[in-house]
Amino acid sequence: MMLQTTETMKKVNTLAFGTVTLLLLGAGQVDAQIPAGPRELGMGGAYMGVARGYESVFLAPANLALLDGPNWSLGFPQVAVGGSVSGPELTDFIDIVDYDDLEDSRQDELLGLFDNGTEGSFAFRAPLLTFSSGSFGLGVSYSALGSHTLSQDLAELFLEGYEDGRTDYSVGDTYGQRATFWDFAASYARNIAGISVGGTAHYIMPRTLVRTRLFEPQVDLEAQDVTVNYVGVISKGGSGYSVDLGAAFKPHPSLTVSGAVSNVTSQINWSEDLYVRDFTLDRDIIDNATPQDILNRYEATEAPLDPTAVPLRVFEAAELLYDEAYLPAVSRLGVAWSPAARTHIAADVHNKLTEGRLAEAWDQRISVGVQQSLWILGLRAGYSTANDGGNMVTGGFSLGPLDVGVAKYQQKDAGDIATRGWIATFGLGMDQNF
Repeated sequence: MMLQTTETMKKVNTLAFGTVTLLLLGAGQVDAQIPAGPRELGMGGAYMGVARGYESVFLAPANLALLDGPNWSLGFPQVAVGGSVSGPELTDFIDIVDYDDLEDSRQDELLGLFDNGTEGSFAFRAPLLTFSSGSFGLGVSYSALGSHTLSQDLAELFLEGYEDGRTDYSVGDTYGQRATFWDFAASYARNIAGISVGGTAHYIMPRTLVRTRLFEPQVDLEAQDVTVNYVGVISKGGSGYSVDLGAAFKPHPSLTVSGAVSNVTSQINWSEDLYVRDFTLDRDIIDNATPQDILNRYEATEAPLDPTAVPLRVFEAAELLYDEAYLPAVSRLGVAWSPAARTHIAADVHNKLTEGRLAEAWDQRISVGVQQSLWILGLRAGYSTANDGGNMVTGGFSLGPLDVGVAKYQQKDAGDIATRGWIATFGLGMDQNF
């Protein structure tokens, strides 16, 4: 049950969605794995056979020993950011901010986009420094993945205000999750009788693992007030490792075949010393606080979890905190054909072999891409499709040491609900053959 006036809830239109967005970023996986670098993304992820030098460390370790690789190479840094949302498109949220000023037809259209609720996801991946020298490679990367859901009732309540006499508003399955970690990688490969074999050892340094939940509103009829609890449970720190193995060869000077299995063996032990953020929104906060103020107040409630006195809502919020919070094993096979020295045409097949939500959300991905270089300018295009109906259209360019890649992602589930998003990457890299 919720008791609010229409006017009060109208004031919350921009505030509520701003708050949900801020809590997503502070609480909360993009639906397709973000590639490690802009060249890979630009070719749709079809990069196993093309990767050379530092690009091989996180993708195809055996390629380090291919005879046509650089003597040394350096990437500093490579940064990728992606986001997706189900139901509304990202551009629809521009209109949502000005919802009260829209025509009735546009308001009805926006409300219809939330008929099955919505989920927003983000991913950030940054190989900050990657280096190769001959058959050796080193790299350090930071990753963050998160998501947040919002029920249909809450979306309607935030946009339209309280409907007089209605008592069945429900938060539904409104929750968020986020994981952040560092990855320190060391690679080595050898060329034996024309076949390169190699591996990468990763030391994983977990930073934060977060699970949040919004609970059903509580109403004080006498005080004409309403309270809603937003609870986050946080694990900080831990340790882990993983090992990638691969092989590559060139059956013809213009053809490269490369394969790898990432996380052949892996383990992540998240800390069991937990922290809790338990924030209560009431009518006064909703009426008067800004989204940033609400976020600041939420973060200020953080305190160590007392295992001897755990409130039921904290226990419920933490229930799936560690669920599949590890790296999946993924097989990758790629082929690249280079009909000319500066032209590459490639195709990859990636398969997720085990469960795990920290990478490669698509169970199976098939990618094709092309790259053409002209002096200091390089152009790329690619396409990826997944077994669950998702697809990405990608493109990118290089200008000297600067690499840029972009991708548009979309997917429809069994209920014909569309999830759409964008990925953008940029980075600096160089290699030298002497």
